[in-house]
Amino acid sequence: MSVVSAKAGIRRASLKAKQIAADNTKTLAQRQEEMALVEAQVKGFQDELDLHDKLNRIHGLADLPGEFEDTHTTRGTAPSLTLDADEIKAWHGAIRRHLPYKGQVGGSSGWETRSLSKTDAGTPSQLVPPTLLPGIVAMTHEPLRIMQLVTSSAVSAPSIEYIRHSSTTGQAAPVAAGALKPAVTLNTERVIVPACKIAVTTTVNDEDLDDFTAFVGYLQQELSRLVIDAENAQLLNGDGTDTNMLGLLATPGILTRARGSDTALDAVEQAITDLRVAPAKATPTFAVMHPTTFSAVRRSKDQMGRYLLSADPSAEQTSQLWGLPVVQTTQIAPGTALMADGSSIQVGIRSGLTFQSDYSGDDFTHNRTTIRCEERIMLMPLQPSAICKITGLDGTGVATK
Repeated sequence: MSVVSAKAGIRRASLKAKQIAADNTKTLAQRQEEMALVEAQVKGFQDELDLHDKLNRIHGLADLPGEFEDTHTTRGTAPSLTLDADEIKAWHGAIRRHLPYKGQVGGSSGWETRSLSKTDAGTPSQLVPPTLLPGIVAMTHEPLRIMQLVTSSAVSAPSIEYIRHSSTTGQAAPVAAGALKPAVTLNTERVIVPACKIAVTTTVNDEDLDDFTAFVGYLQQELSRLVIDAENAQLLNGDGTDTNMLGLLATPGILTRARGSDTALDAVEQAITDLRVAPAKATPTFAVMHPTTFSAVRRSKDQMGRYLLSADPSAEQTSQLWGLPVVQTTQIAPGTALMADGSSIQVGIRSGLTFQSDYSGDDFTHNRTTIRCEERIMLMPLQPSAICKITGLDGTGVATK
């Protein structure tokens, strides 16, 4: 129900209440019963208005004209066909800055024109049904954001350069008084990481934005989730070619461990040890696995067919391996696991998630708006030897050792 319809309903109910109060042909009890029905109708209309107000506040649309205000005009009058002084100033400023602008001729008291769509049979029908449940039945995305597992910070340049101390030639040693002291060479490498832009656009009809206020908030939510999906894929699997980021699994110098003939649990535990004895001396803070991979590992059994991990689904152990938290995502290949110390990985944020809307091509003449969501980030594996890639975990394995 639109705001205009709800307000009209309240006016009709008010007239009905006056008629009931003036009807002396009915008993007091009859008039009270009818008045109660009218009050219930008024409450329903008022609830609808309150819902629209709440949605407008949530999506920042409380000050927009159109359906959000009563646009009735007095019979015999017409809205002004000229912009007022404030509108002209705003429009002029937008043109000088080459910014999009949408003005309303006649202000909020002007006439409202509503576009209609047609069915295949040619019968006009409203673009949006008269009654809609609030909100949108949304698409489902992976809840995990890989960036939450590592450190992140804002950067003010399009790329980051840092010096990594990769190894040391020679070592310190005890020496006698006056003897020659041992010398060492610090082997370093220069690393430059450019920002990677991840973006998505969509084009929507202006009627959709005007008729369904909740759609604006949903667009922001959905576009941001699409960008985060691509962000996760790049952080994990980016191959560094063209505009792709060099992801964690493709970073040179990371540790690797193939399961081989070991059980899955043995391979995970040995990877933890690999990280600890590697040059980074790292203690992993997380592991990332595909749901089917983690399921296979959790179902590891001994030779008697008994589960090696806790059989209690509510136990904390079901989301850990060797005390290490395991997060699941379908954006890593089945059979592969990523294990790392999150403090050794940093994501630089050149530009966080931003939204912009404007006309593109013939959008203006077709009453369409193009909306863009994008970000610019850069991945910095500061110590590659604090990252380990485990492969071959797609079988359950039976403990035989």
